[in-house]
Amino acid sequence: MKKSRFTEAQIVSILKQADAGMSFDFTVTPRGFAACREALPPVVVISAGARDFLRLARREADADTLFFDRRLSIEGDTELGLLLKNTLDALDVKSVLGAPPGPLRLLSALRASLHA
Repeated sequence: MKKSRFTEAQIVSILKQADAGMSFDFTVTPRGFAACREALPPVVVISAGARDFLRLARREADADTLFFDRRLSIEGDTELGLLLKNTLDALDVKSVLGAPPGPLRLLSALRASLHA
């Protein structure tokens, strides 16, 4: 049995792009994902435009296609980035989140998280 790369907390930065000017940092642990407020450098940074992240969240775009079209990039521990991508791709989004978030609900959640 292969040992998971998520054996200890690792910080991942996502949604770090010029068009929205935001970054969301979270930790990846064997138990799942959690928001991270620590000012530690991320192990991997996944970058794309806000529109492309929204399309990914709504399952309207494929991360591999965006990557090869140079609209999504992975910097740092690319092996962890690919493992994270594959883990997120395997999630049944509807059972975890309900319906994919619409733009207004997503924006509201982003604002709330920034003011928390």
